[in-house]
Amino acid sequence: MKRSTVRANLFVQLGLVLLIAVLLNLLGVRYFKRLDLTTDRVHSLSQPTKTLMKRLERPLVVKVFFTKGLEAPYNNHERLFVEKLEEFQAWSDGRMRIEVVDPSEKLVEIVDGEEKTRTREQEALRLGVMPNQYQYRDRTRTELRQVYMGAAFLYGERQQIIPVVNQLSGLEYDVARAIKRLIDPEPARVGYTTGHGEVELSTDTRAPIQALRNQLAENNTMLVPVDLDGPTDQLDELEALLVVGPSSAFSPLSAFRLDQFLMSGRGVGVLLSNYQPHTESGEVVPIFHGLEGILGAYGIRHNRDLVLDRTSNSKMPLPVRRGRVVNMVNVNTPVIPVVHDLSMDSPIVRGIPMLTMPFSSTIDLPEEETRDVVYTVLAKSSEESSRSQAVQKIDPYTLKEPGMAETKGASAVLVQARGVFSSAFANQEAPDPGPDAAEEIVVRESADARLVVSGTSHFMANNAMAMLNLVDWLVADLSLVDIRSKTLQLPNLNPMEASQVRILKFMNLLGPVFLILFFGLFRGFLRRRSS
Repeated sequence: MKRSTVRANLFVQLGLVLLIAVLLNLLGVRYFKRLDLTTDRVHSLSQPTKTLMKRLERPLVVKVFFTKGLEAPYNNHERLFVEKLEEFQAWSDGRMRIEVVDPSEKLVEIVDGEEKTRTREQEALRLGVMPNQYQYRDRTRTELRQVYMGAAFLYGERQQIIPVVNQLSGLEYDVARAIKRLIDPEPARVGYTTGHGEVELSTDTRAPIQALRNQLAENNTMLVPVDLDGPTDQLDELEALLVVGPSSAFSPLSAFRLDQFLMSGRGVGVLLSNYQPHTESGEVVPIFHGLEGILGAYGIRHNRDLVLDRTSNSKMPLPVRRGRVVNMVNVNTPVIPVVHDLSMDSPIVRGIPMLTMPFSSTIDLPEEETRDVVYTVLAKSSEESSRSQAVQKIDPYTLKEPGMAETKGASAVLVQARGVFSSAFANQEAPDPGPDAAEEIVVRESADARLVVSGTSHFMANNAMAMLNLVDWLVADLSLVDIRSKTLQLPNLNPMEASQVRILKFMNLLGPVFLILFFGLFRGFLRRRSS
């Protein structure tokens, strides 16, 4: 074969290889797969995220403002953040564009015939991305600098920002939440009952409640106080209703309107405590809210007892006497069980390792399955726990040993129910709403409704992620639930027994010697056989 022919064949083959590579890359951009071997697929976009990106109806521009030359631990944040945005972009059907901007970059503009220089920092400030304090070090000096590590999301006239990307574990959730607020700007309205000693969610200054309130606001959820004895129109625009820690009995009218809210097919979360601790005296004070009746009509029995767990519990401040001085000291106590047995089938607790359930009562569900309502136990105490109706003091020394009135075994402390409920007032007339109000009609059977019942009202302040998931489930918005629970968890290394360590040491020392000896004997055998 002629040399020119060989050369021509070589160039043709090289051209075909390049053409195939280009076509494969083009196809890979449009049709791609990613292998994610992590347990919770934390490095892949979840299905709700992909569905969210398909809802884009107009161009989405993401401007990433990152100062160059950052040191550890932020030196890789820009690259990883942009890579995550590119995953979102791949599912946007071409509607998402990413712009990476260095705020220190200088721009020259002609204004009124004069050259003026400005930096892209002004653009970041105009879009609401503010600088952060950053401690810069090099070989000769240490100083504080103002750096940018944020992004602005522009969707038509709407705008959202991620002010600072200082951690990488929740990037998908942060980006998806920002995009969702652009697509669905109207907040979800969630009511909470008042007038019966409930937790005042809008004004409570305790740190856990404030943090939860801020997170709900970031999730575009508005908390609305509701007086069930007041006008009925305050319930009209609500998507869900929370009852958190009432300490006095509901009136017949309040109970009726709560029941009818569920009958309308909306979500209701009932977080009840039957006992309240008095930390200074150490006594347990009973609470009577009067909601056992309507919960019983829905097939849920909220028992007047307390769960005690002496093996898995948490701490609370209790008075401890040291000589003549009494100090408040954080002490582990059985009345604050830590629950690990959680349902992985429910988005409310899926992906959450444990729940803290202080002063929780047990919950019983129907023993037989019902056709209209599906009941699910979300959380159960451990097999080592017990239930008691005779707890009078929370002193750990008093509760150190099991009492005669305790019943040992796992108990449900958080449940959900979904389906068609029968009204607790199905066989009654509606209560009198007052002289100036119109008569109300009893709806005796619900549309498809959602109900969550907790054995303790302290569930809210101690389990922020589960509470956010609970609210999303009640308003039937599951787009962020699975994303929120995705966390990168490294597998635990189990310690080895001393005998196993000795065996491995001997194998490391003598194993190579025996392998070489065996190889030599095998080679010698082959040589003798061939000769």
